[in-house]
Amino acid sequence: MSRAKSSVTRAAAEWTQNFLRDLRVAVRRWRKAPTSAAVVMATLTLGIGFNTLVFMLADLVLFRPASFHEPHQLVSIETNTGGSGWYGASEPELVDFEQLEVFEAVGAWTGDRVPVISERGDRRLEVARVTESTLPLLGTAPLFGRFPDAGEGLPGADPVIVLSHGLWQLEMGGRKDVLGETVEVAGRATQIIGVMPAGFDFPDSQTQAWVPLPFDRNDLWTRNNHYLNVVARLAEDVEVEQARSALSVLTGQSAGAYPEFYAEHGYRTQTHTLRRAQTANERLPMMILLTSVGLLLLLTCANVANIQLGRGAARGREIAVRRALGASNDRLIAEQMADALVIAGAGGLCALGLATLGARLMPLYLPASLLRFGTPTL
Repeated sequence: MSRAKSSVTRAAAEWTQNFLRDLRVAVRRWRKAPTSAAVVMATLTLGIGFNTLVFMLADLVLFRPASFHEPHQLVSIETNTGGSGWYGASEPELVDFEQLEVFEAVGAWTGDRVPVISERGDRRLEVARVTESTLPLLGTAPLFGRFPDAGEGLPGADPVIVLSHGLWQLEMGGRKDVLGETVEVAGRATQIIGVMPAGFDFPDSQTQAWVPLPFDRNDLWTRNNHYLNVVARLAEDVEVEQARSALSVLTGQSAGAYPEFYAEHGYRTQTHTLRRAQTANERLPMMILLTSVGLLLLLTCANVANIQLGRGAARGREIAVRRALGASNDRLIAEQMADALVIAGAGGLCALGLATLGARLMPLYLPASLLRFGTPTL
Protein backbone atom coordinates (compact mmCIF):
# COMPACT_ATOMS: atom_id res chain seq x y z
CA MET A 1 0.00 0.00 0.00
CA SER A 2 2.78 2.43 0.92
CA ARG A 3 4.63 1.47 -2.26
CA ALA A 4 1.56 2.35 -4.35
CA LYS A 5 1.14 5.66 -2.52
CA SER A 6 4.78 6.49 -3.06
CA SER A 7 4.40 5.75 -6.76
CA VAL A 8 1.43 8.06 -7.02
CA THR A 9 3.30 10.79 -5.15
CA ARG A 10 6.28 10.53 -7.49
CA ALA A 11 4.00 10.63 -10.54
CA ALA A 12 2.24 13.75 -9.20
CA ALA A 13 5.55 15.45 -8.46
CA GLU A 14 6.85 14.62 -11.92
CA TRP A 15 3.66 15.92 -13.56
CA THR A 16 3.85 19.17 -11.58
CA GLN A 17 7.49 19.63 -12.47
CA ASN A 18 6.81 19.08 -16.16
CA PHE A 19 3.81 21.39 -16.07
CA LEU A 20 5.78 24.23 -14.47
CA ARG A 21 8.59 23.73 -16.99
CA ASP A 22 6.08 23.84 -19.85
CA LEU A 23 4.68 27.12 -18.49
CA ARG A 24 8.17 28.68 -18.34
CA VAL A 25 8.89 27.57 -21.88
CA ALA A 26 5.55 28.96 -23.04
CA VAL A 27 6.28 32.35 -21.45
CA ARG A 28 9.67 32.50 -23.22
CA ARG A 29 8.04 31.49 -26.52
CA TRP A 30 5.43 34.25 -26.27
CA ARG A 31 8.11 36.80 -25.36
CA LYS A 32 9.88 35.97 -28.61
CA ALA A 33 6.65 36.79 -30.52
CA PRO A 34 5.47 40.03 -28.86
CA THR A 35 3.24 41.09 -31.75
CA SER A 36 1.24 37.85 -31.71
CA ALA A 37 1.07 37.95 -27.92
CA ALA A 38 -0.24 41.54 -27.95
CA VAL A 39 -2.87 40.76 -30.58
CA VAL A 40 -4.13 37.67 -28.73
CA MET A 41 -4.18 39.43 -25.34
CA ALA A 42 -6.00 42.46 -26.75
CA THR A 43 -8.55 40.23 -28.46
CA LEU A 44 -9.20 38.22 -25.30
CA THR A 45 -9.29 41.33 -23.12
CA LEU A 46 -11.95 43.01 -25.25
CA GLY A 47 -13.98 39.85 -25.87
CA ILE A 48 -14.05 38.66 -22.27
CA GLY A 49 -14.10 42.16 -20.74
CA PHE A 50 -17.08 43.43 -22.72
CA ASN A 51 -18.98 40.19 -22.11
CA THR A 52 -18.37 40.59 -18.39
CA LEU A 53 -19.55 44.20 -18.41
CA VAL A 54 -22.74 43.37 -20.29
CA PHE A 55 -23.43 40.35 -18.10
CA MET A 56 -23.17 42.61 -15.04
CA LEU A 57 -26.01 44.66 -16.51
CA ALA A 58 -27.97 41.54 -17.48
CA ASP A 59 -27.54 40.15 -13.99
CA LEU A 60 -28.80 43.41 -12.52
CA VAL A 61 -31.88 43.57 -14.76
CA LEU A 62 -32.73 39.96 -15.67
CA PHE A 63 -31.25 37.53 -13.19
CA ARG A 64 -30.68 39.12 -9.79
CA PRO A 65 -33.62 38.20 -7.53
CA ALA A 66 -35.60 40.93 -5.81
CA SER A 67 -34.54 41.58 -2.23
CA PHE A 68 -37.86 40.51 -0.68
CA HIS A 69 -39.13 37.45 1.15
CA GLU A 70 -40.06 34.72 -1.38
CA PRO A 71 -39.97 37.17 -4.31
CA HIS A 72 -41.44 34.56 -6.71
CA GLN A 73 -44.74 34.94 -4.81
CA LEU A 74 -44.94 38.68 -5.49
CA VAL A 75 -46.90 39.74 -8.57
CA SER A 76 -47.85 42.94 -10.31
CA ILE A 77 -51.38 43.52 -11.63
CA GLU A 78 -52.04 45.88 -14.52
CA THR A 79 -55.31 46.75 -16.24
CA ASN A 80 -56.58 47.86 -19.61
CA THR A 81 -60.01 49.39 -20.18
CA GLY A 82 -59.30 50.95 -23.55
CA GLY A 83 -56.44 52.42 -25.53
CA SER A 84 -52.97 50.96 -26.01
CA GLY A 85 -50.71 49.65 -23.31
CA TRP A 86 -51.29 48.62 -19.72
CA TYR A 87 -51.65 50.81 -16.68
CA GLY A 88 -52.60 50.75 -13.02
CA ALA A 89 -55.89 50.15 -11.27
CA SER A 90 -58.59 52.41 -9.89
CA GLU A 91 -59.54 52.40 -6.21
CA PRO A 92 -62.70 50.25 -6.66
CA GLU A 93 -60.72 47.76 -8.78
CA LEU A 94 -58.08 47.51 -6.04
CA VAL A 95 -60.81 46.70 -3.50
CA ASP A 96 -62.09 43.99 -5.87
CA PHE A 97 -58.58 42.46 -6.07
CA GLU A 98 -58.39 42.38 -2.27
CA GLN A 99 -61.43 40.08 -2.13
CA LEU A 100 -59.82 37.33 -4.25
CA GLU A 101 -58.70 34.26 -2.30
CA VAL A 102 -55.74 33.65 -4.62
CA PHE A 103 -53.98 36.59 -2.95
CA GLU A 104 -52.65 36.60 0.58
CA ALA A 105 -52.46 40.39 0.51
CA VAL A 106 -52.83 43.20 -2.03
CA GLY A 107 -51.24 46.63 -1.89
CA ALA A 108 -50.88 49.71 -4.04
CA TRP A 109 -48.46 52.58 -4.41
CA THR A 110 -47.74 55.75 -6.37
CA GLY A 111 -44.44 57.54 -6.83
CA ASP A 112 -43.86 61.21 -6.04
CA ARG A 113 -41.14 63.81 -5.57
CA VAL A 114 -41.84 65.93 -2.52
CA PRO A 115 -40.01 68.81 -0.83
CA VAL A 116 -38.50 67.90 2.54
CA ILE A 117 -36.96 70.12 5.19
CA SER A 118 -34.75 68.35 7.75
CA GLU A 119 -31.58 68.90 9.76
CA ARG A 120 -29.57 69.10 6.52
CA GLY A 121 -31.75 71.71 4.83
CA ASP A 122 -34.22 71.76 1.96
CA ARG A 123 -34.32 69.09 -0.77
CA ARG A 124 -36.70 67.03 -2.89
CA LEU A 125 -36.94 63.32 -2.19
CA GLU A 126 -38.19 60.33 -4.14
CA VAL A 127 -41.12 59.12 -2.02
CA ALA A 128 -43.52 56.22 -2.53
CA ARG A 129 -47.07 56.65 -1.24
CA VAL A 130 -48.29 53.22 -0.13
CA THR A 131 -51.46 51.62 1.22
CA GLU A 132 -51.22 50.04 4.67
CA SER A 133 -50.73 46.48 3.34
CA THR A 134 -48.03 47.28 0.75
CA LEU A 135 -44.88 47.26 2.87
CA PRO A 136 -45.92 44.32 5.13
CA LEU A 137 -46.72 42.02 2.17
CA LEU A 138 -43.15 42.39 0.85
CA GLY A 139 -41.97 40.40 3.85
CA THR A 140 -39.13 42.69 5.00
CA ALA A 141 -39.40 43.97 8.57
CA PRO A 142 -38.23 47.49 9.46
CA LEU A 143 -34.75 47.85 10.88
CA PHE A 144 -36.57 49.48 13.76
CA GLY A 145 -39.91 51.16 14.18
CA ARG A 146 -43.08 50.13 12.34
CA PHE A 147 -45.11 50.48 9.14
CA PRO A 148 -48.03 52.91 8.67
CA ASP A 149 -51.37 51.49 9.80
CA ALA A 150 -54.79 51.77 8.15
CA GLY A 151 -55.87 54.78 10.18
CA GLU A 152 -52.83 56.80 9.13
CA GLY A 153 -53.89 56.48 5.49
CA LEU A 154 -57.25 58.16 6.06
CA PRO A 155 -57.68 61.77 4.93
CA GLY A 156 -56.96 64.16 7.77
CA ALA A 157 -54.74 61.74 9.74
CA ASP A 158 -51.47 62.98 11.18
CA PRO A 159 -48.72 62.46 8.56
CA VAL A 160 -46.04 59.83 9.20
CA ILE A 161 -42.99 58.66 7.24
CA VAL A 162 -40.75 55.59 7.01
CA LEU A 163 -37.15 56.33 5.99
CA SER A 164 -34.90 54.25 3.76
CA HIS A 165 -31.61 53.12 5.27
CA GLY A 166 -29.66 55.49 3.01
CA LEU A 167 -31.80 58.50 3.90
CA TRP A 168 -31.58 57.66 7.60
CA GLN A 169 -27.78 57.61 7.37
CA LEU A 170 -27.62 60.77 5.29
CA GLU A 171 -30.18 62.92 7.08
CA MET A 172 -30.03 61.56 10.62
CA GLY A 173 -26.44 60.36 10.82
CA GLY A 174 -27.58 56.83 11.64
CA ARG A 175 -28.95 57.83 15.05
CA LYS A 176 -31.16 55.21 16.74
CA ASP A 177 -33.31 57.78 18.55
CA VAL A 178 -35.01 59.26 15.47
CA LEU A 179 -38.39 57.60 16.07
CA GLY A 180 -40.92 60.25 17.01
CA GLU A 181 -38.91 63.11 15.53
CA THR A 182 -40.49 65.19 12.78
CA VAL A 183 -39.36 66.39 9.38
CA GLU A 184 -41.26 68.79 7.17
CA VAL A 185 -42.66 66.93 4.16
CA ALA A 186 -44.64 68.89 1.56
CA GLY A 187 -45.11 71.68 4.07
CA ARG A 188 -46.40 69.48 6.93
CA ALA A 189 -44.64 68.30 10.08
CA THR A 190 -44.32 64.54 9.57
CA GLN A 191 -43.43 62.06 12.29
CA ILE A 192 -40.74 59.41 11.65
CA ILE A 193 -42.18 56.01 12.61
CA GLY A 194 -39.67 53.58 11.08
CA VAL A 195 -36.44 52.93 9.22
CA MET A 196 -36.02 50.16 6.62
CA PRO A 197 -32.88 47.98 6.44
CA ALA A 198 -30.14 48.43 3.85
CA GLY A 199 -30.92 46.84 0.51
CA PHE A 200 -34.68 47.30 0.70
CA ASP A 201 -35.56 48.65 -2.75
CA PHE A 202 -39.25 49.20 -3.39
CA PRO A 203 -40.47 50.10 -5.87
CA ASP A 204 -36.84 50.70 -6.88
CA SER A 205 -33.48 51.68 -5.44
CA GLN A 206 -34.18 55.39 -6.02
CA THR A 207 -36.98 55.46 -3.44
CA GLN A 208 -35.88 57.25 -0.28
CA ALA A 209 -38.96 57.13 1.93
CA TRP A 210 -42.52 55.81 2.23
CA VAL A 211 -45.61 57.68 3.37
CA PRO A 212 -49.27 56.55 3.62
CA LEU A 213 -51.37 56.84 0.48
CA PRO A 214 -54.62 58.68 1.30
CA PHE A 215 -57.17 55.93 0.77
CA ASP A 216 -60.68 55.86 2.22
CA ARG A 217 -62.55 52.63 1.39
CA ASN A 218 -65.80 54.27 2.40
CA ASP A 219 -65.38 57.02 -0.17
CA LEU A 220 -63.74 55.51 -3.27
CA TRP A 221 -62.92 57.41 -6.43
CA THR A 222 -64.45 56.48 -9.77
CA ARG A 223 -63.50 53.30 -11.66
CA ASN A 224 -61.93 55.16 -14.57
CA ASN A 225 -59.15 56.78 -12.51
CA HIS A 226 -56.34 54.21 -12.93
CA TYR A 227 -53.58 55.80 -10.87
CA LEU A 228 -52.62 52.92 -8.54
CA ASN A 229 -49.70 50.57 -9.14
CA VAL A 230 -50.78 47.22 -7.70
CA VAL A 231 -48.57 44.60 -6.06
CA ALA A 232 -49.87 41.40 -4.46
CA ARG A 233 -48.54 38.32 -2.69
CA LEU A 234 -49.95 35.02 -3.87
CA ALA A 235 -51.62 32.82 -1.29
CA GLU A 236 -49.79 29.65 -0.25
CA ASP A 237 -49.56 27.02 -3.03
CA VAL A 238 -51.14 29.39 -5.58
CA GLU A 239 -49.39 29.78 -8.95
CA VAL A 240 -49.41 32.84 -11.20
CA GLU A 241 -51.65 31.07 -13.72
CA GLN A 242 -54.29 30.49 -11.04
CA ALA A 243 -54.19 34.18 -10.17
CA ARG A 244 -54.65 35.05 -13.86
CA SER A 245 -57.69 32.77 -14.07
CA ALA A 246 -59.27 34.30 -10.96
CA LEU A 247 -58.66 37.81 -12.31
CA SER A 248 -60.19 36.83 -15.65
CA VAL A 249 -63.38 35.72 -13.89
CA LEU A 250 -63.41 38.94 -11.84
CA THR A 251 -63.00 41.20 -14.88
CA GLY A 252 -65.85 39.40 -16.65
CA GLN A 253 -68.14 39.92 -13.67
CA SER A 254 -67.12 43.58 -13.30
CA ALA A 255 -67.68 44.26 -17.02
CA GLY A 256 -71.25 42.98 -16.63
CA ALA A 257 -71.89 44.82 -13.37
CA TYR A 258 -70.47 48.20 -14.51
CA PRO A 259 -71.21 48.56 -18.23
CA GLU A 260 -70.92 52.34 -18.03
CA PHE A 261 -67.16 51.92 -17.46
CA TYR A 262 -66.31 48.75 -19.39
CA ALA A 263 -68.93 48.16 -22.11
CA GLU A 264 -67.18 50.13 -24.87
CA HIS A 265 -63.61 48.85 -24.53
CA GLY A 266 -63.88 45.90 -22.16
CA TYR A 267 -61.86 45.20 -19.03
CA ARG A 268 -58.67 43.13 -18.98
CA THR A 269 -55.82 42.49 -16.57
CA GLN A 270 -52.31 41.11 -16.93
CA THR A 271 -50.26 39.57 -14.14
CA HIS A 272 -46.52 38.92 -13.99
CA THR A 273 -44.04 38.34 -11.22
CA LEU A 274 -43.02 41.64 -9.67
CA ARG A 275 -39.46 41.37 -10.98
CA ARG A 276 -40.60 40.71 -14.53
CA ALA A 277 -43.05 43.59 -14.38
CA GLN A 278 -40.36 45.96 -13.07
CA THR A 279 -38.01 45.04 -15.94
CA ALA A 280 -40.59 44.80 -18.75
CA ASN A 281 -39.18 47.73 -20.74
CA GLU A 282 -35.56 46.64 -20.37
CA ARG A 283 -35.81 42.88 -21.01
CA LEU A 284 -35.81 42.85 -24.82
CA PRO A 285 -32.98 45.41 -25.32
CA MET A 286 -30.92 43.61 -22.68
CA MET A 287 -31.42 40.21 -24.31
CA ILE A 288 -30.40 41.66 -27.69
CA LEU A 289 -27.30 43.22 -26.13
CA LEU A 290 -26.43 40.00 -24.32
CA THR A 291 -26.77 37.99 -27.54
CA SER A 292 -24.62 40.50 -29.42
CA VAL A 293 -21.71 40.30 -27.01
CA GLY A 294 -22.07 36.51 -26.95
CA LEU A 295 -21.49 36.55 -30.70
CA LEU A 296 -18.54 38.87 -30.10
CA LEU A 297 -17.06 36.28 -27.74
CA LEU A 298 -17.47 33.57 -30.38
CA LEU A 299 -15.69 35.81 -32.88
CA THR A 300 -12.95 36.37 -30.31
CA CYS A 301 -12.51 32.61 -29.91
CA ALA A 302 -12.37 32.13 -33.68
CA ASN A 303 -9.71 34.84 -34.10
CA VAL A 304 -7.55 33.45 -31.30
CA ALA A 305 -7.94 29.92 -32.67
CA ASN A 306 -6.75 31.09 -36.11
CA ILE A 307 -3.69 32.74 -34.57
CA GLN A 308 -2.91 29.59 -32.59
CA LEU A 309 -3.30 27.44 -35.71
CA GLY A 310 -0.88 29.71 -37.55
CA ARG A 311 1.64 29.42 -34.72
CA GLY A 312 1.22 25.65 -34.70
CA ALA A 313 1.81 25.43 -38.45
CA ALA A 314 4.97 27.54 -38.10
CA ARG A 315 6.25 25.06 -35.52
CA GLY A 316 5.47 22.04 -37.70
CA ARG A 317 9.10 21.23 -38.45
CA GLU A 318 10.13 21.60 -34.80
CA ILE A 319 7.36 19.28 -33.67
CA ALA A 320 8.25 16.73 -36.35
CA VAL A 321 11.88 16.70 -35.21
CA ARG A 322 10.91 16.31 -31.56
CA ARG A 323 8.56 13.46 -32.43
CA ALA A 324 11.39 11.77 -34.35
CA LEU A 325 13.62 12.13 -31.29
CA GLY A 326 11.05 10.28 -29.18
CA ALA A 327 8.76 13.00 -27.72
CA SER A 328 5.38 11.45 -26.85
CA ASN A 329 2.05 12.83 -27.99
CA ASP A 330 1.17 13.53 -24.34
CA ARG A 331 4.23 15.75 -23.91
CA LEU A 332 3.57 17.65 -27.15
CA ILE A 333 -0.09 18.19 -26.24
CA ALA A 334 0.87 19.33 -22.73
CA GLU A 335 3.21 21.94 -24.21
CA GLN A 336 0.45 23.24 -26.51
CA MET A 337 -1.94 23.41 -23.57
CA ALA A 338 0.60 25.33 -21.49
CA ASP A 339 1.15 27.71 -24.40
CA ALA A 340 -2.58 28.39 -24.63
CA LEU A 341 -2.99 28.61 -20.85
CA VAL A 342 -0.34 31.32 -20.49
CA ILE A 343 -1.85 33.65 -23.05
CA ALA A 344 -5.43 32.91 -21.99
CA GLY A 345 -4.55 33.59 -18.36
CA ALA A 346 -2.88 36.88 -19.26
CA GLY A 347 -5.84 37.93 -21.41
CA GLY A 348 -8.28 36.89 -18.68
CA LEU A 349 -6.45 38.97 -16.06
CA CYS A 350 -6.49 42.01 -18.34
CA ALA A 351 -10.21 41.43 -18.96
CA LEU A 352 -10.74 41.26 -15.20
CA GLY A 353 -9.04 44.64 -14.86
CA LEU A 354 -11.24 46.10 -17.61
CA ALA A 355 -14.39 44.71 -15.98
CA THR A 356 -13.36 46.01 -12.54
CA LEU A 357 -12.81 49.48 -13.97
CA GLY A 358 -16.11 49.27 -15.82
CA ALA A 359 -17.97 48.26 -12.65
CA ARG A 360 -16.73 51.45 -10.98
CA LEU A 361 -17.53 53.71 -13.93
CA MET A 362 -20.91 52.31 -14.97
CA PRO A 363 -22.90 53.87 -12.09
CA LEU A 364 -21.63 57.27 -13.26
CA TYR A 365 -22.90 56.88 -16.81
CA LEU A 366 -25.81 54.43 -16.74
CA PRO A 367 -29.32 55.87 -17.17
CA ALA A 368 -31.50 56.13 -14.10
CA SER A 369 -33.88 53.56 -15.62
CA LEU A 370 -31.22 50.87 -15.04
CA LEU A 371 -29.82 52.19 -11.78
CA ARG A 372 -33.26 51.91 -10.17
CA PHE A 373 -32.58 48.14 -9.87
CA GLY A 374 -29.38 48.68 -7.90
CA THR A 375 -25.66 48.87 -8.70
CA PRO A 376 -23.82 46.55 -11.11
CA THR A 377 -21.33 44.29 -9.35
CA LEU A 378 -18.57 42.10 -10.73
